[in-house]
Amino acid sequence: MNPKTYFRVLTLLLTAFLFVSPIQNYGQEKNTGEFTVKSESYLDNGKTMFKVVVDINQEIAAKVYSVYIYDKEPWKSGEVIEKKEKTTERVITFSNIKEGKYCFYLVDEAGNMAGKWIEIKQ
Repeated sequence: MNPKTYFRVLTLLLTAFLFVSPIQNYGQEKNTGEFTVKSESYLDNGKTMFKVVVDINQEIAAKVYSVYIYDKEPWKSGEVIEKKEKTTERVITFSNIKEGKYCFYLVDEAGNMAGKWIEIKQ
């Protein structure tokens, strides 16, 4: 990543810090207008697994955007667990997600960012 891109991403992430929603509990939905994140459990060979469904606002879904799942805040050395880049899909499902707290970010082509937390637990 070149220094200009790195600076731009860092600036966006720090700006997003101001807009991050509070932690969300399993089975609840949080809707900030940009996107909704909902966790669901399912059985796979008798083992409880989790998936996360990201429902994008129709206005945003008409544009190209990316969704990233971080294991902790990106500005605290968080790593990308899953991602869906450059898509216009309205509903994105991430499967085989382990229990824990995750930071979700939606970034559009213009660099606008929205984020929220979700806690996945049984």
